[in-house]
Amino acid sequence: MSAGGRRAFAARTGATSLHGSAAVADRLPSGADLSARGSGAYRHTQFGTVIAVGTALGLAAAVTMTVSLSPATLAAARWPIVALYAVIAAAFFLFATLTVEVDAREVRVRFGIGLFRKSVPLADIRRCDVIRTRIWWGWGLHWTPSGWLYNVSGREAVRIELASERPLIIGSDEAPALKQAIDARHPAAGL
Repeated sequence: MSAGGRRAFAARTGATSLHGSAAVADRLPSGADLSARGSGAYRHTQFGTVIAVGTALGLAAAVTMTVSLSPATLAAARWPIVALYAVIAAAFFLFATLTVEVDAREVRVRFGIGLFRKSVPLADIRRCDVIRTRIWWGWGLHWTPSGWLYNVSGREAVRIELASERPLIIGSDEAPALKQAIDARHPAAGL
C-alpha cells in the first residue's frame, strides 16, 4: 500500500497514538498486511528465523551424537535418542511462529500451534510503545526486566503496559503496524 493509502487508512479510522502523537501510518512496512484492517481486525504471523536456526543447530548436534554412538549403545539407548529428536521437533512446532491478532475487544498473541498464548483486553491497556529489546533478552517466552517477552526473531517489539498485570512485550517484524492497530482500536485512543 502506498504512503497515501496508509494516510487515508489512518484518516478513515482515526488512528492515533495512545499518547496523542500523529498516526504511524507513514512508518508502516511496505509489506504490512492491511487487508483485514478495514474490517476491524489485524493479524500477522512472523516466522522465527532465529528459532529455526537454533533448531537446525540442535538437530545437527543430535545427528552428530547419534552417528558417533556404537551399535551396542544405539540398541541399548533407543528411547532416549527418540526422545531427544521428539523434544527438538516439539520445540520447533511450539515456537516456530508468533501470531498476533488485534480486534475490537482484545490483543491475542500465540506461539506456533497455540499451546502458549496470551490475551489482553484492550480496555486493560494503559500505554503502548514501539521499543527495541536488549540483545541479551533473546527470544521465546520469558520474563525480562521490562515485562513478559513473546518473541521469535529480531529485536523490534511493542511494549504494552497493563492496568491489572505486568507489562507485555510482543516482538514483531512490523512493530509500528502493530502499535497502530492497537492505538486505532483502543477505547481511549488519543490519551
